[in-house]
Amino acid sequence: MRLMQQRLLFSTPEGVAMEAQQGYRLHKIEVFNWGTFDSTNGQVYSVTPAGQTTLLVGRNGCGKSTLVDALLTLLVRPSIRNFNVAAGAGKRERDERTYVKGAYDRGGDDETSSSQPKFLRPKGNHYSVILAVFGSEGTGKQFTIAQVLYLTADQSVEKLYCFTDGERSIRDDFGGFEGTEMILKLLKKRGFRVTRTHSEFEGWFSKATNVRAKAMEVFNQTVAVKDIQKLNDFIRNHMLEQADRGERVDRLLTHFTELCDAHASLVRVQQQSELLEPVAETGKDCLRLQAELKHAERQLSATGSFFQHKVVEVFEPVLQERQRAMAEVLQQLERLEQTRRRLDDQSRSLQSDIDQAGGDRLRLIPHLMETAEAQAAQVRSEQVRLND
Repeated sequence: MRLMQQRLLFSTPEGVAMEAQQGYRLHKIEVFNWGTFDSTNGQVYSVTPAGQTTLLVGRNGCGKSTLVDALLTLLVRPSIRNFNVAAGAGKRERDERTYVKGAYDRGGDDETSSSQPKFLRPKGNHYSVILAVFGSEGTGKQFTIAQVLYLTADQSVEKLYCFTDGERSIRDDFGGFEGTEMILKLLKKRGFRVTRTHSEFEGWFSKATNVRAKAMEVFNQTVAVKDIQKLNDFIRNHMLEQADRGERVDRLLTHFTELCDAHASLVRVQQQSELLEPVAETGKDCLRLQAELKHAERQLSATGSFFQHKVVEVFEPVLQERQRAMAEVLQQLERLEQTRRRLDDQSRSLQSDIDQAGGDRLRLIPHLMETAEAQAAQVRSEQVRLND
């Protein structure tokens, strides 16, 4: 959708030196498809007070109250906001839905014989935008708040509350919406903080300006004031909340009864606590003994492995000593085996030497000795016989 800018008549005296104003003041307000400010052709309507006092004049029905209601829509909670009261209308004569659809007149209905509103945008398939820029000359800071309104399938009004630093405009930042489903995502991509709840938006606005919600309530009330006859009546009726003493007394009595009940409950709880202290001490002792018993049971279950570990600790040095002795015996046995092999080698060597030095004759000596002894025995026998 192509948006065009249209400024409403406003002028600032030339040649007048303006002093720097403290706090945030309204610098610009823009509306798009809001009430009789129809924007089906892309027009954007704006008023630029530039932070100064603004006098908005015009004939009846030209849209002065519509602009005031746009500002109320941005700043005042929906639950306490009243539309068109600046023009002296009834409290429910207008609502957000009639502004979105562009109600401009009422006409008779032949079927129901009742007066029905006429709309510039009867289908309700357009979205409406209200935008305001606030700035502080003292700090040089600016921020923009905006609200996007559109109708759902059941003709209820859905709202998106927007906030961002700096100056923005409807023409540059709120165009190109093909449908209402993607408005929230597109606004976030364009640098806005967007929410569907007024409480979150009110927190952003309050943090930026330090203005409390009560101030907006007073602003909402003062819009309805046509003239001030008595200052006291004005303060009582529009700036002070009505006090219902009967209701307050009932609340105090109820509160006193609740305090008495709470005191009785506290006394009863204190008595119960005193009675339960010995039980609690016994319970602590029981828990302590249970912990000690579990510890002793764990120690008892660990005695088997403990003694096995101790046996290993005791016999390990003896085993090491026996292993060292066995190693020494094995070494001595190896030395003796080496000596035996050496002596065997020597014996074989000697035997070889004997064999080479006449060993066969030496082997015959025992046989010769036997033969000689046999001959000697025969000779002795012959000698005995000869002697006989």
